[in-house]
Amino acid sequence: MLTHEKSTLKVAVVEDCFSAREYRGTNLEYNIIPLTTLTELKEALVTVAPDIIILGENSNPFEVATQLKDKYTLLLAVDEPEIMKWRKAVAVGIRGIVEKPVTYEGIVSALQNTSHETRHIYDNEDNVVYIEEPDTPLPRGAKVRREAPQRITPIEEIRKEIRPAISLVNQEKTGKLVTFYNTKGGVGKTLFSINTAAYIAKLYPSKKVALVDFDLDFGDVANFLGVEPKITALSWQYIPDNDIKNVNIENYLIKHPAGIWILPAPIPPIDEDIFTHNIATKILSTLKKHFDLVVVDLGPTLRDVIVVTLDHADNVFLVSTTNIASLRNVYDLVRIFDGLKVNPDKIKLLLNSFKKNVDLQEIKKYIPYDVPLIVPYIKQIEDLHNNYNLSLNDKRFKVYLEDLAALIVGRKPVERGFFSFLRR
Repeated sequence: MLTHEKSTLKVAVVEDCFSAREYRGTNLEYNIIPLTTLTELKEALVTVAPDIIILGENSNPFEVATQLKDKYTLLLAVDEPEIMKWRKAVAVGIRGIVEKPVTYEGIVSALQNTSHETRHIYDNEDNVVYIEEPDTPLPRGAKVRREAPQRITPIEEIRKEIRPAISLVNQEKTGKLVTFYNTKGGVGKTLFSINTAAYIAKLYPSKKVALVDFDLDFGDVANFLGVEPKITALSWQYIPDNDIKNVNIENYLIKHPAGIWILPAPIPPIDEDIFTHNIATKILSTLKKHFDLVVVDLGPTLRDVIVVTLDHADNVFLVSTTNIASLRNVYDLVRIFDGLKVNPDKIKLLLNSFKKNVDLQEIKKYIPYDVPLIVPYIKQIEDLHNNYNLSLNDKRFKVYLEDLAALIVGRKPVERGFFSFLRR
C-alpha cells in the first residue's frame, strides 16, 4: 500500500460563474469565492489561506488585484490569451494569465511566465511590429508594440512561501487509476470495471484494489456484487477536508470477498449540485494515496464527476461495441476530449462484442486512439453478467482479462489472433 502524501496547491478562485470543467488538475485544491464586496472577499481569503488566487475575467479582476497584490500571488484566468490582457494584468500586480481550462501545469507556466509562453501570446496577433524608436515608419495596417516584455521573475523568487515551491518534479508516487467510460449505455463498462478489479486483486494478492461506482444515475456495482450500500460515495462529504489524513479510509469503503474495496454510487440517483466535483476530487485523490489500483466505473453522462475522473485517470478505456450508435458516441468524444485537453496518450479504445465482419481499419480512420484489446461476443459472458455473476472463471473471457490486466499493471499483453481462445 502506498502512503506517500502528494503535494497540493491551495487555490482560491474568485469567479462568479465557476465551472468545474474550467478549473481542473490533480494537484490542486480549489476554493470557490464568489465576489460580493472587497471586505467580504478579504475575510473569506483569511479563512481559506490560499497559496495562490485566480481571478476570473467576470470578477472585476483589475480592481480586485489592486487591493490584494501586496499580500497574495494573483493570476488571471482567461478564455483566450491576448497580449493586451497580459500587459494590463501585470500592470495592476497580477503575476500572469492562465488559459482555461486551468490545470496544474498551466498555473506553473503562468507563474514562471517563460519566454515560450510570452511568444505564444504574441504569435496570436497578426501584423504586429515591435519598435525601439517612436519615429520609425510603419507598414500600413501594422499595430504598434514596444519591445517584448522581459521575463518575469521565476516563482521561487516571487513567492518563496508558496507550498510546495510549485515544482513539477515534486510529485510523490501514488497508486494507479483506470476508468471505463462511454456516453452510450450497455456497452460493457460495468462488466469490465468489476471483473478487471476482481481479477487483478486475485492475480496480485499483495496489491490493494478499490472499485468506485461513479454512475450517479443508475450505478449497479453494489447490486452486482451483492453488497448493501450502507456506505456510498456521498458519505465522503462528511469527512472534514482538513482531517482526512487522520480518518481510517477503510471505514468509508465496503470490503468484498473478491478481495476488493468497494465504494458504491449514491442511492437514489443524485444531482451533481449535491455530489459536487469537490467530493469526487477528495475521493479519487485520497484513494490513489491508499490503494495500488483504483478502478472507476463511470456513467453514460458528461457530468463534472466525469471530467474530474478523466483528470485523475492514468488510463481511460473507452468501451464500445461495433454498432453504429456506440461508435458514433466514441467519435463525438474524440472532439470533446480534445476540447477538455484530455491527454490522448492515456485513452484506449476497448472494442467489446466484436464481430469478425467489422472493418477495424475503417474504425481507426475516425477514432485515433490505440486499440489494445478486441473482445468477441461471448454468449455465456452476457448471461453471467445479466445474472450478476463474475466472469473470472470463464476460460474464454479470462484470456482477455489477462491481457487487460497486463496493460494496466505495465506488462506487455500476449499477442493473439481473433479466435485464439479456441486453442486454449
